[in-house]
This record gives sequence, structure tokens and C-alpha cells, in this order.
Amino acid sequence: MPSKRALISETIREEILTGRYGPSERLPGVADICARWDVSASTAVGAYRGLDGSGLIERRHGVGYFVTGSVPASDIRPQIVVDAHRKLLALREELDRVIAGLSP
Repeated sequence: MPSKRALISETIREEILTGRYGPSERLPGVADICARWDVSASTAVGAYRGLDGSGLIERRHGVGYFVTGSVPASDIRPQIVVDAHRKLLALREELDRVIAGLSP
């Protein structure tokens, strides 16, 4: 099972690739990621660092994380695959919420 950091990175990556966040657009802040995923700040920052290293996003010190102006050609996928992946990620998030609700 992938780590939460990996799941967050992949979700944000897919959101960028599907156009939810466009070039030069600011991404959610670390606090927003923490609240959305119920993770620590270090996990949220780690998720962004992985994307920053890929060139898909960039960090602007004191301002936040932003989508870069270009998407690597290797990241361009047929829309049907992107849509299917988005649905799977949404199902995964829902399943995580249900499982969290079952914990004592």
C-alpha cells in the first residue's frame, strides 16, 4: 500500500494533469493539505517536494507551491485513462474516510 505522502503527490499530480490546476496557479497550502488528508505538515511538505523534484511544480519561498508553466510530455495521458484514475482516487479517498470512521 502506498504511503499517504505518495497518495497525496499522485492526487495533486493528477489534478494538475487533468486541468484542475493550470500553469502558474497556486496549489493548496500545506495547512489545507493537512486538513484535507489528515496528515502532518511534514507529510504534506514531503508530498510537494516529490512533485517539485519532478519539475511539475515549484516552490516560491514564503508564498507557496505553484504549477510550472509546462507539463513533461511523458506525463500527458489519454483523457480516458486520466478520468478512470481520477475516479479510482476518489473511491480511495472515500474508502479511507470509511475505514477511519470504523477505527475505535
